[in-house]
Amino acid sequence: MVGARRLVLLLLCLGLSGLFLYAGVLKLLRPDQMLTDILSYQLVPYRVAWFAALVLPAVEIITAVALWIGSLRREAVCMIWVMMAVFVVALALAWGRGLDISCGCFGKSETEANYPWLIGRDVLIALTAGGVYLLDRNKIQG
Repeated sequence: MVGARRLVLLLLCLGLSGLFLYAGVLKLLRPDQMLTDILSYQLVPYRVAWFAALVLPAVEIITAVALWIGSLRREAVCMIWVMMAVFVVALALAWGRGLDISCGCFGKSETEANYPWLIGRDVLIALTAGGVYLLDRNKIQG
């Protein structure tokens, strides 16, 4: 049973870290596009959007790496929860105001925003991080 738990933990960490590494690198390569995407939500002033466009990619990359460091894994999971909460609220507000945005998650999207899918995906990512938290906690306790 312990081997299966470790395997699931490994797979969840691999998936989440790959996702956040990929997203962070894409944003890091195109900070101008990230700035445009953040501004399209119409939630924060230009200076805040500019700061977020520069910082968010680094946070995502650091979070991806921290998932592999046992002593930082719980902090990485908490960071994922914070990011997903912010993303879900931002998406819900944009949806509620009828904005057609590119979410900015994985680069520019040319298709119309599918808000239920985007919000559902972010909730699924948060739940997956919850699985990492529980499996990691059980590893420590058991």
